[in-house]
Amino acid sequence: MVTHLAGENGAERRAALHAPQEASFANEIITGDAATERNVRWVFLAEDGAVVGRRDSAPATFDPRERPWYDIAKSSDVVERSDLYIFASSGEPGFTLSRGFKGPTPGVMGADLAAVDLAHYLRDQRITATSTAFIFTKTGEVVALPDATRIARAVHPNGQEMVVPPKIGSLNDPVIVGLVAAYEDGRMSGTRMYKVADRPYIGRVVEIPPRYGRDQLLAILVPVDEIEKPITEIRNQTLLYSIAFLVLALPLYVTLVVAWIDRRLEGRARWPQVRDDD
Repeated sequence: MVTHLAGENGAERRAALHAPQEASFANEIITGDAATERNVRWVFLAEDGAVVGRRDSAPATFDPRERPWYDIAKSSDVVERSDLYIFASSGEPGFTLSRGFKGPTPGVMGADLAAVDLAHYLRDQRITATSTAFIFTKTGEVVALPDATRIARAVHPNGQEMVVPPKIGSLNDPVIVGLVAAYEDGRMSGTRMYKVADRPYIGRVVEIPPRYGRDQLLAILVPVDEIEKPITEIRNQTLLYSIAFLVLALPLYVTLVVAWIDRRLEGRARWPQVRDDD
């Protein structure tokens, strides 16, 4: 198993795995078979692949073949996604994408997606200051939110057991609840407007393709006033610049016109006078 230790949560992951500060990757290697004792050793690598640390071999307590993601993938021909559970190595809540493979030595490959990483991704997609993107299921369970702590509070590490994602209602967030309620009422087939405490929001809910998550939906909501604010600011700035331009340019324009008129009058004054008897 390879764990990436860099990024926003790198320090916490290094501490959980007792990795050196300069480590960017942690490799967990379990060896043995049914007839011998299984052992685990750790090798820590820098970003360029150089070995920066090791942990001595020890009896292995982790067996990937007993994990839920292994069971659902070993007899499947597609990529499977586990429910939310606690990772054995780091203690973080997350999901595992897995797929089985055949051959002389069959097995399963898996990729862990920590809930906090998914939360950070959703947070980075923010359109305005308080807009929210989140993932939930058709049965009303929250899969991911931009604020990872809200998911973490609802998840209590309990070893190898699966954990249950929180329900939409348990978030106590009327804006999210309002969007989901609009979707469940059949009013969210596309982009729709709705209100919470007289504040208008624009929201959209779309289905995630089954290969990326069964019965999952991606939702995004944005306060309308935060969309209109930059437009209003641009309009006001444009009006201000127009007024400033007129205030500065108008006297110059008037001066140029007056000068032009003066030159015309001076030219007329120098014309020769024509007498009738000529």
